[in-house]
Order: sequence, then structure tokens, then C-alpha cells
Amino acid sequence: MDSNHGYLRILPDWARYSGNSGREEIEIVSDEISVNRIGKKRESSKFSGVDERFTQVGTVFEDEYIVVVRDPVKFPNGSAGTYLRIFERPSLSGASGVVLLPVWRGKIVLRNVFRHATRRWEIELPRGYREEGQSEMEAVKKELAEEVGLEPEKIERLGSIWPNTGLLATEVAAYYVLVGGDIPEPRPEPTEAFSWFVMERYDRLKDRISLGEIRDGFTLAAFQLAFAKGILV
Repeated sequence: MDSNHGYLRILPDWARYSGNSGREEIEIVSDEISVNRIGKKRESSKFSGVDERFTQVGTVFEDEYIVVVRDPVKFPNGSAGTYLRIFERPSLSGASGVVLLPVWRGKIVLRNVFRHATRRWEIELPRGYREEGQSEMEAVKKELAEEVGLEPEKIERLGSIWPNTGLLATEVAAYYVLVGGDIPEPRPEPTEAFSWFVMERYDRLKDRISLGEIRDGFTLAAFQLAFAKGILV
């Protein structure tokens, strides 16, 4: 098992915090003895041999979208092991994307989107990645133009969403957007599978949520942030 911790240098400052198991935290360890012990433990696992990267620490997978790292760690109870973290590429330099809560003529605008991971149509708020060098505000306007096709009249940051703190080291910024114009007209990218709009008042959407028709975590979290700030009642 490679004990080189150079992989940490590519991560943002907050992600390089090693932690302290003595303070009930999961601590990233770097001494060679501990790292080798963890490697031998993984070699004895029933999954060992499935992939040569199984015993590696550091960057174990990366492509144009994500970076997966495996940290050697010490847990609060004194035992040692590894823990995976997944970083979306844009999150290495800031928030990885934006989710929008657009309101048009008193109604919230959502999209019916076919999602590859769930293999079904999902009712969701518009969202998207931030491109490299792009500010949050630029990303908001880009996603609004592509997925709703209308101009913003008011933009307000609602807060941040961390969709899975147990695995994803990903921050997504949520924005309330009051939009104007006549008829929403999306201009999706070729790789996106959009269908019709869902435009309803929040009190009607609450029924859809309770029935399980809206289940996307970003959408539910953005609704809650807007509710907490008194934007939705």
C-alpha cells in the first residue's frame, strides 16, 4: 500500500484537514507503519484481488467528472481502516454546481427529467455543474437560460447543500430566482433528457412530495431552505 499522501495536495484546504481520533474524529493517518497495517488488512479481505487498486490509498479513480480518493484512517475507537471520498471536479476549486428554485407568475418551475442512475423520470428543480472559472452567478444565469429559457428579475442565494456527507465531498449552491417573460422555453444540451415542465404553487407541490412524486434530494433541500427563509410558506 502506497503511503504517499501527495494526493491531498490537489484537494481544497478544508478537505486536507487530518482530524484527531482522540477528539472522536476520523483521523487521516500518514505514518508508514499504520498505512502498511491497513494495507495488509485490506489484502486479507474477500474482495482483495478483484482490482489491483483495492489496496491503494490516494487517488484510486478519476475522470472528467469526479475524483475518488481512499484515505487511510484511524477511527475514534482506535481501529484503523480506509474511507472513500468522492469529489466532483468543480468542487476542487469551489462549489461544484447550482440548483435553482425558479418562480414564474407565482408558480415554481420544475423539469421532468429522465435520470440514468434511477432509470426513471424524476420531477426536479433545474440544476447543473459549474464550469471551470465560472462564478456561481454565471452558473445560475446559464442554467436558467438553458433549462427554463427565461431571464431573471431577482436572484437570492438560499444557502448550500451537501447531498451525501457520508461519501460525497460536494457542495451545491441553492438559489431562489424570480423569472419574467411569457412562456418558458428550454434549450437543453444534447446529452440531457428533458420532457415537460411542472409548474405549480408550493402548496400543491407539498402534496406531490408527500406522495413520493418528488424525491430528488437537491429539490427537497432547496424547498426546505426557501421555507426556512420565509420565501415559501
